[in-house]
Amino acid sequence: MKYLLPALILVLLPTIASAQIVSPGGGATPLVGGTCTTPQFVQAIGPGAIPTCATPGGGTGAYPSGAPPQIGGFSASNTSEAETLGGDATLTRSGANAYSLAVTKTNGVGFTALATASIPLTVPNGGTGKTTLATGMPVLGAGTGALTTGTTSGNTTVFVTTTGIQTPGDCVSIDASGNHTDFGSPCGTGSGSGLPVGAVGQFVGYPAAGSVGEAETLGGDATLTRVSAGNYSITVTKTNGTAFTGMATAAIPLSIANGGNGAGTVPSAGQIEVAQSASAFGPVTMSGDATITSAGAITVTKTSGTAFTALATATVPLSIANGGMGNATAPSAGQLEIAQSATAYGPKTLSGDATITSAGAITVTKTNGTSFTALATAAVPLSIANGGNGAGTAPSTGQIEVATSSTAYAPVTMSGAATINSSGVVSLVTPVTLTGTTSSVGFNFAGTPAASTIAAFTCVVPVTIPTNFATPNSVLTCGANPAESDAYTVKVNGASVGTLTISTTCGITRGTATATTCSAGQRMEVDAPATVSGSDIAISVGVTR
Repeated sequence: MKYLLPALILVLLPTIASAQIVSPGGGATPLVGGTCTTPQFVQAIGPGAIPTCATPGGGTGAYPSGAPPQIGGFSASNTSEAETLGGDATLTRSGANAYSLAVTKTNGVGFTALATASIPLTVPNGGTGKTTLATGMPVLGAGTGALTTGTTSGNTTVFVTTTGIQTPGDCVSIDASGNHTDFGSPCGTGSGSGLPVGAVGQFVGYPAAGSVGEAETLGGDATLTRVSAGNYSITVTKTNGTAFTGMATAAIPLSIANGGNGAGTVPSAGQIEVAQSASAFGPVTMSGDATITSAGAITVTKTSGTAFTALATATVPLSIANGGMGNATAPSAGQLEIAQSATAYGPKTLSGDATITSAGAITVTKTNGTSFTALATAAVPLSIANGGNGAGTAPSTGQIEVATSSTAYAPVTMSGAATINSSGVVSLVTPVTLTGTTSSVGFNFAGTPAASTIAAFTCVVPVTIPTNFATPNSVLTCGANPAESDAYTVKVNGASVGTLTISTTCGITRGTATATTCSAGQRMEVDAPATVSGSDIAISVGVTR
């Protein structure tokens, strides 16, 4: 609120800019020499008490209209408007040139009655009703009235509590909870008088409250003995009826035999107990492959001194890049790991040409999807019935396979009139005379022959075309029969020998011909006629050697 009031005064300044100018230090005597007009204000007092007036800078335009108890504000830079104050306070117009601010909240929370409670705060309002209390004295309540302080009989700040009826003149007794209680009689008195009869080692006790004292013998966990004049000694040998073991007087530090660590070394935070010998443990800092914190958290970073690789924390399933399979699919018995992509293998059952058992035994029954025939397991050497030679005899260079029976071939060396080498070249041992043998020279017109097409042959040995192309006979075949009779002319070294005519049914008519010899190096040819049809005409001209 103390920051809001100056701001409100500054907002209201333009409405009082024509106020009377007074002397510094107060008083009602006006300064002479001039006045400031609205909306000017006095900026300074110059020599001779002449005021210096100035016009407020900033916004332009008329001061906004509004209604009590609004104030002037800005909706944008240098743009004025009338504002209604809200939030933790409200404004009211209490009179001419006077606004009143009422604050009822802080940060939106309404004030309680404590905001205007009197000081010191009363007991009903949660206070003490006092501005000061005596140092170190007990504080006493007075209902709804102000607290007061009492006094103490001694010089401590410990206060005694009591229970039960308090009888003036009785002796004080202290119970197990530390309360001071009425003993039941004045100190040094009882229902009887005089010291009871007793023996050495006994002490005086009471059989009942207020009764005459009696001699008591201490038992249970301890015994009393008189060691000298005015001195009793208590010996404790048990606890709650159970006799002490050797642990009660065992040496410190407690030995390992007695369940201790055999040493009294104080550990540092995070150390562990490790045997230093057969008789003592000692605190040591865990090191090597692991460390441990005082909270018991172990951090393992190595194994046998070798730091873990990234595999120690690699994701599961282990990637192929890390040497794994890239998936966690469990295989069935006999399945193989086969890459399913560049990042994962997968278990698959072997199929197609082969199968495999969980023992790793592969059974192949096909090749490229075709089942094996009986040849896959046929006996060796392969029998003739299965396409073999029925024998496993290795041949020598240049030998040939010759049947030695109906079930086997054998390699033999060719002999007699001819021999053969490893290149397959046959050499005649005794020259063979072919004179008088018959043969033929073939001429082929592929497709549909063009008009006057020539098919030629160069004779390498002398051959003779017989008279009228007979004995041996010249023959022919047709791919397609001609549409007319076509006469083909046979020539030797350019001279006509005769004609072979093909009918529309591919029949042959051998024309008149004189026996003609084609010597070695001469040309034999067959010429198609100018008008020709049919296709794939093959003519064999019979000859003799």
